[in-house]
Amino acid sequence: MIGIGWFVLGQVFALLLRGRLGKQDQNAKAEQLARQEMVSLGHARELFDEGHYDLSAIETWRAVDARLRRALLSRGVNVRQTTPEASIHAAKRAALIGPSTLALLEQMKRQWQIAVSTEPLTRESAESALNAGRNILSTIPLEDAAALAKAA
Repeated sequence: MIGIGWFVLGQVFALLLRGRLGKQDQNAKAEQLARQEMVSLGHARELFDEGHYDLSAIETWRAVDARLRRALLSRGVNVRQTTPEASIHAAKRAALIGPSTLALLEQMKRQWQIAVSTEPLTRESAESALNAGRNILSTIPLEDAAALAKAA
């Protein structure tokens, strides 16, 4: 009888510990994504100013993807694939984006596809990607840090 009691107590303790570690992992991932977003956005602007238009569009997408993943993570959604299609699909499914933001995301995805191909991206397209990225970032809602801290 005592053995069963210890077993049940151990299982409860394990579940509580697992939940706490899961929240800590989620908070660490959110912080990592926030840093990635800021670094990528700054790097995108630098690359654009230096005339590296393809790389600028790629870095802009990284910033947007980091924001999407962070917003989805705050809603409990984990995107396993790292493709633009997977991120956009998950954001649509979670009702994170509206039609106008979806149109901007699709535009950015097309520019990203050109940037990673052998076809060069024009200055105008790279500038359009930077502007679309900023607009997208301003429309994706995030949970505030206080709410995330309370959840942990």
